[in-house]
Amino acid sequence: MCIYKYLLFITISVLSGFGYAGDYYPLDVGNTWTYKIHAEKAYHIESKVLAKVKVANTTWYKMKDFGEIFWVRAAEDGQHEAMNWYGEQRPLKSDPLDTLLFKYPVSAASIYIAGDDTVLVSYPFKKISTPAGDFECIMYTIYTDKNSFAKNCLSQGVGIVWSEVVVDGISEVAELVKYKIHSQK
Repeated sequence: MCIYKYLLFITISVLSGFGYAGDYYPLDVGNTWTYKIHAEKAYHIESKVLAKVKVANTTWYKMKDFGEIFWVRAAEDGQHEAMNWYGEQRPLKSDPLDTLLFKYPVSAASIYIAGDDTVLVSYPFKKISTPAGDFECIMYTIYTDKNSFAKNCLSQGVGIVWSEVVVDGISEVAELVKYKIHSQK
């Protein structure tokens, strides 16, 4: 079983301290990130921004990660996710159940609540090396219950460069292999 699918809605996609949320996780249609997943059997997976939609004066981005559909948006306080639109091909007519997933700006270690989860932000930057390069990033650790958590390293202008998901003691690590970021307009 791929534990990334179990906690993916928490880790999406996929970001801090020096500006607008879009500066960390660049949301532009066509942006792609390819990860190598280190699990019982290693494999590669691609994440991609598929569409941009305006709903009630708010811009949402449709992302496909690990075969699942997510709706996310960037705001002054960080990256938000529409929890009740998970898996939907089109935005629902109802207002999204909007939760702050990755909080910005970050200038010190902190803890906050994201939906039903607790998020620990480690600061200052950590240095992470992946096949896609060397990155400075902020670590977000999302605790979903006593046996499950996700760690996400987000680098400004790139997004998630490294991630670990642990469910009931079973760990899978994703590291960025390559990415393609279109310039924001």
